Amino acid sequence: MEIMRNPVEIFDELLAHPEINKRRYHPIPRSESQVFDAMRKFAENWVEVSQSHPRNYNLVPIHFDYIDDGGFNAFATIREKHGFIGVFRGAILLGHDLFHRMLAHPNVLPYIGDRSLESVNLQHSEGLYNDFVLLMERRKSEDRTPFTLMPRDVIRAKFAGDLLLSAMDFLVMHEIIHITHGHVGYIGESIGLSHIMEVSQMAAPAPAVFDPIVRQALEMDADCNSIAAILSMLRKFEKTDHVQREDMLYKFCFALAGIFHLWGWKIDHNSLDREAHPPVALRYLMCVDHADRYLKRREPELHPAFMPIANKAFHDSWRAIDLIGGDWSRAHAVASTIDDERSLGHLNRLSAKWAEIRPDVARFSFWQPLL
Repeated sequence: MEIMRNPVEIFDELLAHPEINKRRYHPIPRSESQVFDAMRKFAENWVEVSQSHPRNYNLVPIHFDYIDDGGFNAFATIREKHGFIGVFRGAILLGHDLFHRMLAHPNVLPYIGDRSLESVNLQHSEGLYNDFVLLMERRKSEDRTPFTLMPRDVIRAKFAGDLLLSAMDFLVMHEIIHITHGHVGYIGESIGLSHIMEVSQMAAPAPAVFDPIVRQALEMDADCNSIAAILSMLRKFEKTDHVQREDMLYKFCFALAGIFHLWGWKIDHNSLDREAHPPVALRYLMCVDHADRYLKRREPELHPAFMPIANKAFHDSWRAIDLIGGDWSRAHAVASTIDDERSLGHLNRLSAKWAEIRPDVARFSFWQPLL
């Protein structure tokens, strides 16, 4: 009789492997426990939704946990008949800081709550960081509180929390898709990688072994399917949370743009074929386009409102970034690079590559096609 090991023990072992060289974030400090406990419950709800879905056939149990690293990152893997999703503590803390710092500024989304209770503070000149440790070091070096100065208005504070949850929707579902749709299994067999890291922290394998376009195509599929999974729950959320679907769409688009800001929007057309992930700006374009096509097919009465909502959320997110020390002037440059022929041609190459590898990836998928 096969004895199943404790998933926490397996998780600790895989983090200690030289490929990853991390450790589990435990125990969580009391000052952070409330937000981390809430995010864990939230992520495990998504895992439960995925495991109970009738199209996920024989899906392995999925264990969710945190990794002690300040970066905005996450990873997915399968070990010993268990799926594992690890979210870096920096992903939670940077997202929490970003959205609460935004809503603490009186000119960010001024129609939300009572902005007169908010005031501009020094944290609104800090700009963006993709490592929470570096942000804390800066605040400490300037003899300031390391803690995020929260919105005073309770409505604005709740809105910031909703944005964080929307961002985690995407991050967690993206990693779940890597497991359920066969990406982890495919990459393990084809190039010998034991896991998929959202932001690579190691040199990519040699091109003779690893085709970055394959990796990007898998990321494109994870993005698109996570969008579809989240949108498929809109009606349920509308009933349980008593929130209009249009409001949920706005929060999701704003939050998605927000976390993509943390990864950086720049497109280097000279390295499109060498990166492990599609450029962030193209990922956002793909996500919005897939959401638009999904809603047109599945929610036709909601579809006409989507693109205006998405465009407003994109514009508002850039304005918010500018008000907390970012650079609004880059928005036009980003929009120009998205529409560049080289960018659109790259998206076509990714679609063609996905069509090519899809049958092989399906061999490792727990997700069953509709008959």
